Amino acid sequence: MGHKAALILTALVFLSAGATATYFAMSIPNDIRAEALLRSARNDLQEGKREPARQSLETIIRSYPRTDAAATATVALIGLMVADQKASQQRMQSQLDAMQRESAAAGRRLTKLETEAAKPPPAPVAPPVQVAKPAPPKPRPAAPARKTTRPTPRKRG
Repeated sequence: MGHKAALILTALVFLSAGATATYFAMSIPNDIRAEALLRSARNDLQEGKREPARQSLETIIRSYPRTDAAATATVALIGLMVADQKASQQRMQSQLDAMQRESAAAGRRLTKLETEAAKPPPAPVAPPVQVAKPAPPKPRPAAPARKTTRPTPRKRG
C-alpha cells in the first residue's frame, strides 16, 4: 500500500503544479493586456484626454478585476472623480460669487431708488414774475398839414 499512497501523493503534487502553471499561463496575458491599457490611460491623461482615459480605466476594472492594473486603475479613477468634483465645486463657487455680486449691485440700485422715491418731490419753481414796463407812448403822428384852399369864387350868376 505504500506504493499506492506515494502514487496518489505524486499525482496530487503534479495536479497542483499543473493547475498553478495553467493559472499563471492564463493570468499573465491578462496582466500584460491590463498593463498595456493602463499605460494607454496614463498617456491619455498626460495629453489631457480625460474621457478616453476614464473609459480605459473602467475597461481595466471590468475586464481584468483581479490584477494589479485593476487596483491601480481603481485608485486613478477615484482620483479623477475627486478632481472632477473639485473642479465642479470651484465652477459653482465662482458662479455663486458672481450671482452674489450681481445681487449686491441690484440691492444698492434698489436702495438708491427707494431713497430717491422717499424724498418729497421738489417744490415747483415758479418762473420769476417780470413786471412789464409800460411801453413808451407812441409819438403822435404829426397832424397832416391843412390844405389851405382859397375860397373859390362863387359864380354869380
